[in-house]
Amino acid sequence: MNCRKCNKTDCEFYASNKYVCKDCVKQQSAIWKKENLLRKNATRLEYDWSKRGIVDVDKANFIRNTIKSCAICDSTSNLQVDHCHETGTVRSMLCGRCNRALGGFGDNPELLMKAATYVQNYKPARIQNEDRDNRHAFKKAA
Repeated sequence: MNCRKCNKTDCEFYASNKYVCKDCVKQQSAIWKKENLLRKNATRLEYDWSKRGIVDVDKANFIRNTIKSCAICDSTSNLQVDHCHETGTVRSMLCGRCNRALGGFGDNPELLMKAATYVQNYKPARIQNEDRDNRHAFKKAA
């Protein structure tokens, strides 16, 4: 099959796009990203925080522009402004995974503590033994 863009015959195609080859799709995506970068960045700077229930827009913009890692796991990818859903108060930046986890627990500290205790209690025996061995090593060194 020929690529409709470059007319090559020995191309690889994505399963979802059998008309344009992988190389042409990648090239097309790179051009689109480059051409739309300014628009994308402008949209981020002019974001309407009130749609998310955030009341302090200046603080949200400040945090978004200064904090470059997740407040929980230190990840630097997919960062999102975290805020209290009851008050609209901006807290910090979280990665998408940590933000969804907090949302899943309804921002409830008691539930989060219970979940942490649950995970701690069901650690694999190998990890529990390592913890026990490390405690003994610490006592011997002291």
